[in-house]
Amino acid sequence: YEKYPAGKREVGSLLVANYLEEQSPASLAKVLELTDSLLDDEELNDDLKEQLTIQRAQALQLLGRGPEAEKLLAENASPTGTTHEATLIRARALMSEADAMQRQDANAAAAKWDEARTVLTTLFKPLVSDAVVSRALFMTARCSARSGNAEGAIEIYQQTRRRYVPNHEGIAASIELAGRPDTPLRIHSRYTRLELLAALGHGDGV
Repeated sequence: YEKYPAGKREVGSLLVANYLEEQSPASLAKVLELTDSLLDDEELNDDLKEQLTIQRAQALQLLGRGPEAEKLLAENASPTGTTHEATLIRARALMSEADAMQRQDANAAAAKWDEARTVLTTLFKPLVSDAVVSRALFMTARCSARSGNAEGAIEIYQQTRRRYVPNHEGIAASIELAGRPDTPLRIHSRYTRLELLAALGHGDGV
């Protein structure tokens, strides 16, 4: 493993993906540890460097370290993936601020939900990947729901479901529309894709 750098990169990137999927604090700490080591590789190709940078930023965001994630992506911005991920992370930060404000100042919270929606709309354009657009749609629906626009939220959840099942966001939107008691974001982070499919009655996902 240590003797063959190419093998180390391959195994390391697979481990990062697996740990990120798990999303526990311990596994996210492993993502940071592995990406720290892998990104020090001067011979890392641009595609893998961008992938690992995005994964590191996602781990930071999930650990509640949004400003660090934004800074990382800003410092490594490319014309494609990292800039789009930075936009998602900025929107998530605004949504977290809105949640924190909701009880104390509903008007300020509503303004934050609107700001997050505005940020997310910048991702609805050509050349943005489906993976990014599906997350942006799902987050937009949640912004609408939390700000009291239930009709708008339902419409966007339906659009997400039509376009993106069996992706995580499409399945979580289906569960939200079905009136499950769990919130869609918790379902999205807690379950794997196969578990979500099983919850919707699709068996093993085939």
